[in-house]
Amino acid sequence: MKKYISIIISALLIILAIYTVNYISNPERQIKKFVSENSKELVTIAESHLNSDTTIETYKDVKVEQVFSGNNEIVQFFYDGKGIAPASKYYGFYYSPDDVPAAYQNTNFNLAYVSDNEWKWSEDGTDNGGRTIRIIENWFYYEAWF
Repeated sequence: MKKYISIIISALLIILAIYTVNYISNPERQIKKFVSENSKELVTIAESHLNSDTTIETYKDVKVEQVFSGNNEIVQFFYDGKGIAPASKYYGFYYSPDDVPAAYQNTNFNLAYVSDNEWKWSEDGTDNGGRTIRIIENWFYYEAWF
C-alpha cells in the first residue's frame, strides 16, 4: 500500500513540476507582466523612436527592433525566440500610438478577429502566421511563426 502511495505522490509532484515550469516560462505571461510594469519607460522609448531621436537598442535585455511603417506605425520590441528556420517562433510586443493592432513587423497581412483583444494573421500558401493580443492601451503582444 505504501508503495502505491509513493508512486501516486511522485507522479503528482512530477505533474506539478511540469505545470510550474510551463507557467513560469510562458512568454505571453512574461511579456504582459513586463509591459505592465515598465509601461512608462517603454512609452518614452517608443515615442523617441517614432520621433527618430534615440539610439536606445535594448531596455532590460529586450531588443528595441525599429519603427515599422504602414497604415499605422508601430515600434516593435523583440523578447524571445525559439527554433531554427524554417521552424521558428518569435515573441515580443509593440507600441501602437494609434492603438491599432498589426501583424508582425506591420506587414500587409489582414488580421482576422478572434476576440475583443486578439487577432490572427497568416500568409497564404505557407504555414507562416501569428497572433497579436492587446496588453494595455497602445501595447500589444505578438507571436510569429515561420
